[in-house]
Amino acid sequence: MRVAISGASGFLGRHLTDALLSARTDGAPMELLLMDARPPEPPGAEIACGSVELVRCDLLRPAGEVVRQLRGRRVDVLIHLAGLTRHADESFLVEANMRMTGTLLDAIDAERTIVTSSSAVYGQPAEPERTIGEQYPVSPVTAYGRSCAARERAAVEALPASRLFVLRLFNLAGPGQQPVMLIPTVASKLARMEAGLEPRLLRLGQLDNVRDYVDVRDAARAISLLSTTPGGARIPPVMNVCSGKGVSGHDVVGRLIGMSEVTPEIRASGAYPGSSPVSRIVGDGRLIGRVIGWRPAVALERTLTDVLDYFRAHSA
Repeated sequence: MRVAISGASGFLGRHLTDALLSARTDGAPMELLLMDARPPEPPGAEIACGSVELVRCDLLRPAGEVVRQLRGRRVDVLIHLAGLTRHADESFLVEANMRMTGTLLDAIDAERTIVTSSSAVYGQPAEPERTIGEQYPVSPVTAYGRSCAARERAAVEALPASRLFVLRLFNLAGPGQQPVMLIPTVASKLARMEAGLEPRLLRLGQLDNVRDYVDVRDAARAISLLSTTPGGARIPPVMNVCSGKGVSGHDVVGRLIGMSEVTPEIRASGAYPGSSPVSRIVGDGRLIGRVIGWRPAVALERTLTDVLDYFRAHSA
């Protein structure tokens, strides 16, 4: 089985590579083509059966150059993770994520293509207490959400429905994530406080918002399962990857502090990194459970512990 991954050196990409190398594909060798704008990193998991090819490929280069670089590569599954999450110019963010998607899908021929998107495409639910299923209208309220909706449109325009599957990932967290979202930001600061590298003060903004957190290892497993699900299965074009549980920012911060060796002062500040105006969003993940048998396995408590331990090991 030959699988190509864009964005392979990113947070999710590294975990997905390990998940695929650990997957059982009825004895067939697993051949991975790992692509990233940065030099792709060798996988952390042992390559027991198969091979790995590393390709440095910037999807923001002119489309013709990318197509020439990747032309002739045929894979069983193409997994598109690469994309921008923020940029000062929203029009550039939207256009870049559309262009990267269209260019990649034009360059590599695959029997099945999986494009990751985000729960940000749903925007602010009209009924916040309701869990959000795949049929909920796409109505993003953030620049990132609008860029993800554009990414989905580009994929739909490029491929027939029978070969394209979109996974809408809810809020990912886990070891290896850069401190640009609430969980890794707070965990990294607590680890530095424990090491005496920062004053015991957390400046945080609005923590009332409720999010649906998914461990990155669970998300990687969902993508791996979809990659290896037999082609004859009836797979819906869009599926949520979520826990189905809402957790407030207050709860996340409180749990992390409870796990740490410090009790910092908390002061109100501006919006915390990665915050959005959406007050509450919780996904309905029953569809992916029925179709490919995926359910989250990593409890939030373990995710938080592992993230804090990761930053303890990297605080210097």
